[in-house]
Amino acid sequence: VFFVSPACVTLPTISLTGELLAHLKDSLRVAIGETLWLNDGQGTRYHVEISDVSKHA
Repeated sequence: VFFVSPACVTLPTISLTGELLAHLKDSLRVAIGETLWLNDGQGTRYHVEISDVSKHA
């Protein structure tokens, strides 16, 4: 489970930026189609599928 700011959540899209995006993209090498769990720190969990990964993040 990874934590995101509630400000990143605009359903049906959750936009990841900053350190979390860099970690997922560069360290964990997530790819389009992979799924993961996100938590907004307010008790809501999201099971998401990666649909796009920016090269300039």
